[in-house]
Amino acid sequence: MKQILHIFSKDVRRLWIETLLSLAAAALFAWVTPKSWQSGPILLQNPYQEIAGLVYLLLPLSWGLLIARLIHGEVMVGDRQFWITRPYEWPKLLAAKALFVAVFIYLPFLSMEAAILLEAGFNPLSYIPGLLYRLLLISLVFFPLIGLASVTSNLVRMALTILSIFAAYIIALSTLAFRHNGNSIGVSFSPAAAGGNVTVAVVLLVCSAVIVLQYARRRVLVARLLLGSAPILVFLTSWVCNTSLSVDRNYSPAAQTDASVIRMIPFEQDGERRAAAHIWGSSGNGNFSNIDSKKWAVIKVSLRASGVAAGDRWQLDAFRPALTPANGAALKLNWQPGQQVFDTPDDSNALSYKTLDFVIPRADFERLKSSQLTLRLDFALTQARSARSWQFPLTKGDFMIPDLASCSAIDNREQGVLHISGVFCRFPLRMPPLTTVTALQTRGPCELAPAQPGDPSLPTSISIGDFGTAPASFGISMEQGQLLNNTIFGSSTSDPKIVPIRLCPGTPVVVTQYRKVRAVQTGVTIENFRLGD
Repeated sequence: MKQILHIFSKDVRRLWIETLLSLAAAALFAWVTPKSWQSGPILLQNPYQEIAGLVYLLLPLSWGLLIARLIHGEVMVGDRQFWITRPYEWPKLLAAKALFVAVFIYLPFLSMEAAILLEAGFNPLSYIPGLLYRLLLISLVFFPLIGLASVTSNLVRMALTILSIFAAYIIALSTLAFRHNGNSIGVSFSPAAAGGNVTVAVVLLVCSAVIVLQYARRRVLVARLLLGSAPILVFLTSWVCNTSLSVDRNYSPAAQTDASVIRMIPFEQDGERRAAAHIWGSSGNGNFSNIDSKKWAVIKVSLRASGVAAGDRWQLDAFRPALTPANGAALKLNWQPGQQVFDTPDDSNALSYKTLDFVIPRADFERLKSSQLTLRLDFALTQARSARSWQFPLTKGDFMIPDLASCSAIDNREQGVLHISGVFCRFPLRMPPLTTVTALQTRGPCELAPAQPGDPSLPTSISIGDFGTAPASFGISMEQGQLLNNTIFGSSTSDPKIVPIRLCPGTPVVVTQYRKVRAVQTGVTIENFRLGD
C-alpha cells in the first residue's frame, strides 16, 4: 500500500497542470450545460449553446491528455525505461494508476453528472443506479484511451494512432454512404439491450486484457494485435446480436388463433372495407427518397392494423420481406427497421394505412417485375398498454413534470399575441418508458378558453421513449427532446380569413405512460403481388 500511495502522490505532483485542466473542464461543463438548455422566447439566441459545444469537445480532450501523460510517466513500450530498475511491483504500479484515474477522472465525472441532475431539478440520490451505470458506459472512452497509452511510447504517437483510427472510421462510413448513396440498405435494428451489453463487455474485457498484459509482461506486439482486434470483435458481436437469432430470442411467434394479436391487412386485400369507410389515407417515412435508382429499387407496401384493443399501442420494430415468383429463385431480405405505431383510431369509420418501404437490387427488380409474386412479410411487434395517466396545466417558462422530465416552454409572440410554440424537456440519464403527451390547443387568441376535451381536430400529441431496461444511456449530459409542438396549419398565418390554432398557457396536458406487455412475431402473405414499373 505504501508503494501505491508513493506512486500516486508522485503522479499528482507531476501532473498537477493536466489535472487542473481536466477538473476545470468538468466544472465548466457542469456550469454551462444548464445555461445552454433552450428556454424563453423563440427568437432569443442562447450564446451558451455555442460555449457548451466547445466545452463538450474540450472535456474528452482533457481526459485523453491526462490519461496519456499518466500512463507514459512509466511507459510500457521498450525495455530501457529508468523506472524498470526501481523496485516497482507491477500490480502496485497498476493499482496506483487505477487510483489516480478513479480520483481525478471517474469521481469528477460522477460529480459533474450529479450537479447537472441537481440543476435540472432531480435528486441525484434517486438516480444512483443510473449514475453508476453511466460510469460503466463512460469506461468505453476511458479504457480504450488507457489501452492505447499502454501500447504507445509518447503522446505524439498516441495522438497519431487516434487520428488514424478516426480516419479509417470516416473512410469506412464514406465508402458505405457512397455505395448506398447516403442510405442505409438493409440495416439491422436492436430489439433489446442484450447486443449492446455484450458489446460493452467485449470492449472492456479486451482493453482490460491489453492493460494487464502490458503491465505484467510488456508484450507490446501481442497487446497491439489484441487491441486492434477489438473493432473486429465489436462488429462480429453486433452482427450476431442483430440477426434473426436475436429476433427469435426476443420475439416469440404468435399463434394464428390468438385473437389478442393484431392482424396486418394489406391495402390490396381491403377493398370492401375502404368502400365502407367514409375516409382513408396512408402515411410513410420515405426512408429511401435519395436512393440510387440505377442500383436499387424501392418497394412500397401499404397496410393497416386490425384488432387493436382500447388503450393498447402496437409498435412495429422490424419487418422481413420475402418475394417468391412462380418460377425462379426467391428473394429473401434481412430484417428491416420499422418505426410505425398502431393504436386505437379516434374514428372507427376512418382507415389509416402505414406504408412500409424497402429496397432490392435493381437486377432482382428487373428479374421479378414481370412476374406474379407472393410477398411474405414477417413482423416483429411490441404490444404496450397504458400503465398510468395524469394531467396538468401547461405553464410558461421552466417547469417540472413529476416523475418524467424538466421542461421549458418556448414563448412566441406573433403579432403581439403570446402563445407557446413548443416544449423542450430534459430527461434524467435516459429517455423515459414509452410515453405519449397530448395537449389541447385553442382556436384563436390565447385569451379564449382552451379547446374542450374530445375535440379530435385540436389536440397536438407526440410519443417519446422506449422499453429499454438500462438505467442510463451512454453520454456525458442529459437526454433532451421536444415534448410538444404547435404545428397545426394556421398557427402562424397572417391571413385574416384563417383562424390560427395556438398552444396556450393553461391548456390541459395529458401524459400517458405505457408498459410493455409482450413482443411477438406475426406475418401476412400477399398473393399476386406485382412490383410495378
